[in-house]
Amino acid sequence: MRSVAILLPLLLAGCLSVTREPDPPHTLAGAPLPARIDYHGNPRFLPASVAEAAPDATDTLDVVYRTETQYENSSPLHLLNPLLEFGYPGIGTDLTVSGRLEIRDGAELLKRYEAQCVVKMRRSIYRLRGPSQTELRAEGLVVVRELIEAQMLGDAVALEALPGGDE
Repeated sequence: MRSVAILLPLLLAGCLSVTREPDPPHTLAGAPLPARIDYHGNPRFLPASVAEAAPDATDTLDVVYRTETQYENSSPLHLLNPLLEFGYPGIGTDLTVSGRLEIRDGAELLKRYEAQCVVKMRRSIYRLRGPSQTELRAEGLVVVRELIEAQMLGDAVALEALPGGDE
């Protein structure tokens, strides 16, 4: 019995876990809002509720979409780990991804949607491999996109009432 009490924590310590807070809702996009889009990232992270307007459109809204990523080590003990000097990865990483989508008519702000997601990765010295920070960032950006998408879907009636929203 004593050996089970010793082995169980060692087995559990060998696990790698990645969690997201909150989990993204599974929504279907409504009809996209045609707009001039100001976003300099990968288009796959842009909510599907907005679409680039035709170049010759005159009465078009502006959509500004910005994301921000911040990495933090999960423990202050991370600083005291001598194995980091030899290239071993740390205990874990907390990645916070936030996004903001603004719908504007010229200088006037019509709507703003904001979302934030925390992706936590925990590892141990028994399990060093896992998703890269780039993969974690992509996962966080997808969750933020889906959270904003869900807000826009819930606001579909108001979005249709905007200039250019009923086209």
